[in-house]
Amino acid sequence: MSGEKTRCGWVTSNPLMIDYHDREWGQPMRDNHRVFELLALSVFQIGLAWEIVLNKRAALRLAFDDFEPNIVAGYGTADVERIAQLTAGIRNRRKIEAVTMNAKASISLAVSGYESLSDYVWSTTGDQVVCSHRAIRATSIEGDNLALDMKKRGFRMVGPRVCHAFLQSIGVMNAHANYCYLYAGRR
Repeated sequence: MSGEKTRCGWVTSNPLMIDYHDREWGQPMRDNHRVFELLALSVFQIGLAWEIVLNKRAALRLAFDDFEPNIVAGYGTADVERIAQLTAGIRNRRKIEAVTMNAKASISLAVSGYESLSDYVWSTTGDQVVCSHRAIRATSIEGDNLALDMKKRGFRMVGPRVCHAFLQSIGVMNAHANYCYLYAGRR
C-alpha cells in the first residue's frame, strides 16, 4: 500500500497501539504528570502485553485521578480496594499498591534536590537522549542503573525490565527500529 508507514515490529493494528507508537513512545517527555503515568503503566505491564495496558489506560486514568502524583500519594487502603474492584482496570493489588508507593517516592525526590520525577529520571543520562538502535533488548545498562537507584529510593516493582521499558516510553532511550519511519535517521 502506498502511503502506509512502516512501524516498529511490536505495533499491532490496534489504533491505540498505532497512536501510542506514533505520538508518544520514544518522544522525549518531560511533563512530570505524564512521566509518572508512564511509570505507573510500565508497572501495570508486568506479565501483560502492552496492548492490554493501553486498552485499559482510560479506565486506569479515571481510577487513579489521571495519575496526578500528589493525589495518588495520598491513597490509602480504601483506594487500593476501590481500584482493585474495577473490572475495567487492572485489578492486581500488588501493582496498585506499587503505584501508590511510587507516587510517594516520586514526591520524596524533592528531599534529594530533584524538582520532579521527570527531573530525576532525565538526570540519569545527563539530560540527554540515549540512542539504542541495536537489536530489541529487554534490559539496558541505563535501565539496570535506574532500577537499582529507584529501589534505594523506595520505588516498588521497578526492576531492570520495567525501567528499560519506562526509559523507552518517555524517550530517554530512542529505540525505534532502523526500518521504522520514526527511526532517528528518517525523521
